[in-house]
Amino acid sequence: MAGWEWLPVQGVGVRHFLRSNVSNSWLRRPPGMKACTLHRCLQLRIDTYPTRTTLLRGPEDVLECRLCRFPHETLHHLLSKCPALKHKHIRRHDHIVDLRRGDHI
Repeated sequence: MAGWEWLPVQGVGVRHFLRSNVSNSWLRRPPGMKACTLHRCLQLRIDTYPTRTTLLRGPEDVLECRLCRFPHETLHHLLSKCPALKHKHIRRHDHIVDLRRGDHI
């Protein structure tokens, strides 16, 4: 893996969790998690989820966000910055809060 953590797309953030027992504990596949969900979580974790930035590498490729036209459709943009997904972020947050409170809906 030498050098992988320095790649401009997939390597982003690797140094933050590489040797962290706490942030890597969920990788053992929590009970009830489907294999396809684990696969998607792993893609998100190592930044290989199919965004335009990870799929397209050529100089002429269109990297802009398909939802809001931001110049780079990256995982970070989609999960935290894209205005077109803001309502989904809020809904996801509220659902997690409800689950933590025990208000299963």
